[in-house]
Amino acid sequence: MDLAQILVLYHSGEGTTRRLAEALHNAALAAGAQSQCCDLSDPHKAMALLDQCDAVALGSPTYMGMVAQEFLAFGAHTSERWSEQRWRDKIACGFTCGANANGDQSSTLTYMQTFACQHGMLWLSLDIPGQLHPEGLNRFGTSLGATGKTVDGVVHPLDLGTAAYLGKRLASACLRWKRGA
Repeated sequence: MDLAQILVLYHSGEGTTRRLAEALHNAALAAGAQSQCCDLSDPHKAMALLDQCDAVALGSPTYMGMVAQEFLAFGAHTSERWSEQRWRDKIACGFTCGANANGDQSSTLTYMQTFACQHGMLWLSLDIPGQLHPEGLNRFGTSLGATGKTVDGVVHPLDLGTAAYLGKRLASACLRWKRGA
């Protein structure tokens, strides 16, 4: 059985979303998947990579309660793949960060979930009930995906840990899916 192929696809305005992407990517690698990161600067490259992967982690900062414009532009370029349901049955999850503890980050994750579901993907939640994790992961209690709060461009270590946890969960789910379990 070949390894699970994971794509971490993101936009990062100030570099903080990129740090969450790297934490997720590194954890997926450590869990035995093949993983690669791709920013959304080239939508055609991003779509080609998404064509080839088994699973995708979608990331964007939360700006005004929504994904960044770069993420919206990427979504607008995917209509042909949508009409063909080319990404059907890929596993997808999401991550975001912002300057506020909430900042309507769930709206960003809901957009990502809707985008994935429109393409026929299967959405993977974050299975850590808020404040019940022994190490304090998922400190904001968001079940839709990993969220982070940044202060002066620094991502909180627990938020990086939550993204890493999601990367490990994505790799594990993808491997089970590929095995047919």
